[in-house]
Amino acid sequence: MKQLGDILLENGLVSGPQLATAFEEHQRSGRSLGRVLVEQGVLSEGQLVAALATQIGLRFVDLTDFAVDGSAEQAASSSGVITPANWRRARSVRSRWGSPLSCSASTTSRSSGIGLCCACK
Repeated sequence: MKQLGDILLENGLVSGPQLATAFEEHQRSGRSLGRVLVEQGVLSEGQLVAALATQIGLRFVDLTDFAVDGSAEQAASSSGVITPANWRRARSVRSRWGSPLSCSASTTSRSSGIGLCCACK
């Protein structure tokens, strides 16, 4: 499996110096490299998720590129499917052991509609 940094460099999403700076922060803080790059404003959430999908061999589809019928979203929401509209409420759900669910997708942009979870904690 390719390293995330290699994928980002090959796709021209980061420069060598940007990657080096982010990698130092990643090592210092213990936060994921991708999260550091997003926080530094080098990558968008969508770019990070697309690169992570590439890393694990998945095809990335940005759902904001597609029109969604309002009735379909309402039906999905009422059936328990997590949508951008109910994401905040879903994040507050507690597991059966009483602790809040913890997922890296909780940091995705609600405005982007991206909800792919690539690295649950």
